[in-house]
Amino acid sequence: MPTFSLKPDVTARIVLSGGGTGGHLFPLVAVARQLAMKAAAQGRPLELHYVGPKPQAASTLTNEGVVTHFIFAGKLPRYYAWRLPWELVKLPISFVQTLVVLLKLMPDAVFAKGGYGSVPVALVAWLYRIPVFVHESDTIPGLANRIIAHVARRIAVAFPDAARFFRESKVTVTGNPLRRPLLEGSAARAREIFAIRTDKPILLILGGSQGAEAINDLVVASLRDLLIRYEVIHQVGEATFERVSEEAKVEIGTGLETGYHARPFLSEAELADAYAAASLIISRAGSGLFEIAALGKPAILIPLPSAAQDHQRENAYAYAHTGAALILEQGNLTPHLFAERISSLLEHPETTAQMDERAKAFAKIDADEKVAEEVWRLAVG
Repeated sequence: MPTFSLKPDVTARIVLSGGGTGGHLFPLVAVARQLAMKAAAQGRPLELHYVGPKPQAASTLTNEGVVTHFIFAGKLPRYYAWRLPWELVKLPISFVQTLVVLLKLMPDAVFAKGGYGSVPVALVAWLYRIPVFVHESDTIPGLANRIIAHVARRIAVAFPDAARFFRESKVTVTGNPLRRPLLEGSAARAREIFAIRTDKPILLILGGSQGAEAINDLVVASLRDLLIRYEVIHQVGEATFERVSEEAKVEIGTGLETGYHARPFLSEAELADAYAAASLIISRAGSGLFEIAALGKPAILIPLPSAAQDHQRENAYAYAHTGAALILEQGNLTPHLFAERISSLLEHPETTAQMDERAKAFAKIDADEKVAEEVWRLAVG
């Protein structure tokens, strides 16, 4: 059924959906903001709804005026694990929940960010003849987006290499939607927020929205050496923050402890300022690498070895191929090697300057606009 054009005074209703991690949540927020701006510019009422599993920091959505409808959304089984029976039970429940929610809402379009949580939403939308737009952040699409692609009207990809997995007529290369305020941080404000009192270079270490145990352990084991030369801002993850903080105190001892600034989670404002202040960013290789690129910051990427389809490693190498980042494989890392690679970059400013330029060349800062424009077109014609 073709998309129809809404009258200017008719409310446009759009459903957002994705998995439960920050890699799905934050691009949804970025696109939601652009959709709100488009609706305001056209004087059209807009309703934004989220349908999917409850994400970490779910209040981020409600703060943007998005109405939330949480469903079970069992993960798609790829191999046997002890949770498999429960995940299989949740799958039909999630479809029934989604049938009810979308029947009640009958949105004009669905924007699916991918992840297991968006599969029932996209399939039910297709049953109801609601147009679906899906976005893929990785170089190798996950199982969820491979399924959704069959029912989607349009498909956006962050990496050009991902386009080969989808029907050419449906695909557009947009980059990954970013929250614009992340590009407007203040290094001076970061020094106040994190109580930085020296002129040492600042390392920003991120393990993703849920933290990364292997990176945390590596950082703690390296802290004594790192803090001699650098200030360290470390997003630890809420689940392991207390343990890591205690271990860090033991490792650092006395004399350097004021240079370590650990946080369980960085808010959008805190992250923006930390980005602005950082001399080097150490991160996983999920969708956050697009934020690093947009900021034009040199980076060390440590891909998650257990990521589905090894997509983080593929992301990392696709990005590093531009010359914007250095890759360290988690299995080969030792505290000595970690510290040596950091110093080898920061002691050669000509190298980091080249990385800055290549990162900016890779970045697509307007991805949120492009995606929102496609979704808006599907919704209102």
